This record gives sequence, C-alpha cells and structure tokens, in this order.
Amino acid sequence: MANTLTSIFSHASGKNLFLCIVITLIVAAIWGLITQSVVNKRGSDENWFWWGFFFGPIACAIASLTFKPLSEYEKAKLILTYKELFDEGFISEQEFEKKIQILSLSLKRPLKKSETEK
Repeated sequence: MANTLTSIFSHASGKNLFLCIVITLIVAAIWGLITQSVVNKRGSDENWFWWGFFFGPIACAIASLTFKPLSEYEKAKLILTYKELFDEGFISEQEFEKKIQILSLSLKRPLKKSETEK
C-alpha cells in the first residue's frame, strides 16, 4: 500500500498534485453541503457539514438514517414552542429566526414572515 502511494506521488508533478488536492477538497465540500442539507431538511439544526466533508457518502447515509423526517404537525408544534421561548426571552431573535428558517425549509409550504409573527 505504501509503495503504491509512493509511486503515485513520485510520478505526479507539482501541478497535477495541486490539481488533485483542489478537486478532492471541492468534492469533499460538496459532500459536506449535501449532508448538511439532508440534516436541515429533516428539521434539525445540528452542524453535519464536517462529517460530510470528511466521510462523504457514509456520513450522508448515516444522517439520512439518523434523523427521521418530522410530520407537519411536529414542525408546527416546534414552531409554537420556539415562539413561546422567544416571547419569554429564553432565545434571541436571531436564534428564533434561524430555527424557524430551518423548519420552514423542511415544510412543504415555506412560512411567510407574517405567519411566524402570530
């Protein structure tokens, strides 16, 4: 295995090696974004980008199996809970907006600004 890697890198010129590293980082970033998207669509605000970045399709598969999709009722219930926490001052307006945005991304019909203010 080590001999194979040594031979690969010994034949690669500086430009080819740089190009390989750049392409690898781009593909890893794409997997990170896909994994984060899967997690967000399932109603979670956890950060899974780096899991997807380093482990690619494995992390994406685990994320899709770990986070079950929320029903519309569960999403609406969470929105009301976040609204109560915001009204009582336990979470800031930025936190509230972030959580509502994540939940509305996973709703079949995105919430309008006026619906979150009720």
